[in-house]
Parts: sequence; structure tokens; C-alpha cells
Amino acid sequence: MPRETQSAVDDQPNQEASQERQGIVVRLLRGVERIGNLLPHPFWLFVILAGVVLILSAILEAFNVSAENPADGEQVEVVSLLTPDGFQQMISDAVENFVTFPPLGLIITVMLGVAVAEGSGLISAAIRVAVSRVSRGWLTFTVALLGVTGSVASDAIYIILIPLAAAAFKAVGRSAVLGAIVAFGSASAGYNASLIITASDPLFAGISTAAAQIIDEDYVVSPIANYFFAAASAVVLAIAVTAITELLLVKMTNPLRRAEDEEGGAATAVLAAGKTHDAEETGDQGTGASERAEDQDIEAGTQDPETPEDSEELLSYSRREVRALGWTALSLVLFLGVYFALLFVPGSPLDGDGDAMESPLVTDVAVPIALAFLVVGLTYGMVSGTIRRARDVPEIMARSIKELSGVVVIFFAAAQFICLLQLVEHRYRAGHPRGGNPGTLGSAGLRALRWRGAAGGFV
Repeated sequence: MPRETQSAVDDQPNQEASQERQGIVVRLLRGVERIGNLLPHPFWLFVILAGVVLILSAILEAFNVSAENPADGEQVEVVSLLTPDGFQQMISDAVENFVTFPPLGLIITVMLGVAVAEGSGLISAAIRVAVSRVSRGWLTFTVALLGVTGSVASDAIYIILIPLAAAAFKAVGRSAVLGAIVAFGSASAGYNASLIITASDPLFAGISTAAAQIIDEDYVVSPIANYFFAAASAVVLAIAVTAITELLLVKMTNPLRRAEDEEGGAATAVLAAGKTHDAEETGDQGTGASERAEDQDIEAGTQDPETPEDSEELLSYSRREVRALGWTALSLVLFLGVYFALLFVPGSPLDGDGDAMESPLVTDVAVPIALAFLVVGLTYGMVSGTIRRARDVPEIMARSIKELSGVVVIFFAAAQFICLLQLVEHRYRAGHPRGGNPGTLGSAGLRALRWRGAAGGFV
């Protein structure tokens, strides 16, 4: 028997065992996916939880259940909300609970600034330059770190980074599909772990503040409270993604690379999607038309689907973009200089009476974050030419707010759920015995007790 044939026969059991192991992993992951898909939309989760609170309030009242408030040791009894007065209270407070929900205003404020940075093309250009200039040895780590940190651009990071990573990996002789996998995996697994403050930090700070005020009504969680953990997590996750890629995924995708070289396959779709997005982002109709024609040629088989130009075109950038990035970096340095001067210079109107941590620049850092993104986005847009008129800015902001519509819907349900937790004990705290008239508790009393007692009410 020829040596090649004998080697193929010997390798066949190993290949079958490997396929069997992969089959088990795939089936396991599909099972997890099916279980996850059974969960309802977050909006309905809060609605269901609200219904559970209503039912439990009646049951626990019937059993005279109470809990100790850890702040002052007071016993708080559960009061049923399934009463005419309880329903009146819930309806009367529905709007106020929604508009005073802490994360609502925070995330909208920050996204107004982030929208300008993303809509001007700043984030896309910065990622493109970073990916194209990095060496082969650092490419995987750079893509992973950009994917993790790219959550500042919200879901747009997937559209921006996946085709760029595919093109970069293809340009250095690796599988384009592997590059797309690294970008997608890092952006998904590392979402909200970032080297810079993201729009989610004020959101989480608002929710944490509401929880902390159960114990201390004056306690405020700053949006930068989680920064050092998030920044360290971004680096650790990027290292983990790099290790998994280099030690495992590179070997698994070697057959894909050879297939891409011969036929194109999935790599063609990834690179074509990136070119289409790039044309739409720049608004260059002529370029977009020529790229669509090239895509049609690929589909017709009249053009090589995997030419070097495909990868190079996605990774290319103009001198104007580089110049705009330079001015953007300068504007960021100047902004940070002004920020820290107002924060630490004695006598500053925003120095917090000598305590920097009490300054509005820290306690209400959502506004400085939004202004920082606004400044760098405006600078890049005006220098690069993507922002030409004053009205372009509010139009970009408006598009971002539209994308937040799903979050706003969830916040409405979440605000009402938290309201129910508060109402369960508000009446008792206001001096009404269990079973008393809840309607006599005025709106002033509710505002004074806002965000307190959620834990005791839930128990």
C-alpha cells in the first residue's frame, strides 16, 4: 500500500473522532440557544415580574409577612396592591415613574454625543486606521481589543469591525472568516467592557443609584465608578480572545483559508458587505454604484471574487481622514485639559468645594461624556467634510434617538415594576397601618420616599 494511502487510512479514525467531538459541542450550543430563545422579550419579563409582585403582595399580606429595613432596623410589612386604591395609585404614578426613571435621561444624554462621533465617521475611521497599521503579530489582539472597546459605538461596531477584520486577516494571508469570527466574538463577549467610558456606564450607574438608595437615600453611584474594572476587563478579554484564536481557531480555519483562495465563499460575502457599508457611510453614489457593479460581476463569475484589491480597499484611508484624526486627537486633549482644570484648580466654579469627587463633573459625568463625544465628533466631521452644515448635527442626533426606541419601551416597563416594589411598603412607611387607606398618601410623600424600600417591598 502506498505511504500516502496508508497515512490517509490512519488519519481517518482521528478525523471521525474530531468530527464527533465537534458534533457534541455544536449540539450543546444549539441546546443553549433554544433555551435562550424561549425567554420572552425583556419588556414582557418586566410585565410578568410586575404581575408576580401584585399577586405576592396579596398573598404575603394575608400571612402578615414583614421584613427588617437594614438602614434603620424598622419592620416593614407587606401591603396588598390588589385593592381599588392600589390600582388608582399605580395609574396615577405611571407617567411620573417613567419620566423620573434614572437611566432614561442618562442614556439619552450620552447617546446624543456618541451619535455625532459615530455619525461623522470618526469611530469607523479610527478603527480602520488602527487595523490597517498594526503588524501581523499584533493583529489578532488589536482586533479583539477594538471589538471589546468598540461597544462605545453600540451595535454599529458589528457593521464596522467585522468586514475590516476580515479584510485585515485576508491581507496577511489568514482566513477572512477567521477575522470576522474574532471581531464578532470579541464585540459580543466583551460588550460594555471598554478602555473608555461608554453609553452603558451612565445607564448602569442610574440603576445602581436606585438600588443603593434603598439603604442610603443620598447615595449616588458615579458613571465612572466601574471604569477601572471595565478597562482591566477589556484587556483581559482581548488576551483571552487572542489566546483562543492563536491556539485553536487558526488550526480549525486553515481549511477555510484554502477554500477561500480557491472559491471565495463566505469571505466574499463578508468583504462585499463591508464595501457596501463603506459606500453608504460616505454617501459616494458613484463609488457605491461601481462597487455594486463589481459585486454583480462577482456573482456572474466574470471577476475574481478574492482579489487583493478587495481587502486593500476596505483598509484604505485618505490623507484627509488622517488629518481629521490628528485634529480630533488635539481637540480631545484640549477638552480633557479644560475638564481637569475645572475639576482640580482651586476656585474653579466646578471644583466641588475642594472635593473633586463631589464636583458635578464627576457626580453628573454623563454630561461631560456627551460633550467629549460631541467635541471630537464635530472636529472630525468638519475637518473630514462629513459634517458640512449646522443642521447635520441635530439630524445625526435624531437618528440615534430613533435607535433608542426599543430601550425606551423596556424602560417604561422596568419603571412600573420598580414602582410596584415601592408602593408595597410606601403606605406603611407613611404611617398607614396594614389595610389602611393608601389613597391618603400624597404625591409629595411618594417623591420623598422615591427609590426607597424596594428590597423590603419585594420580600
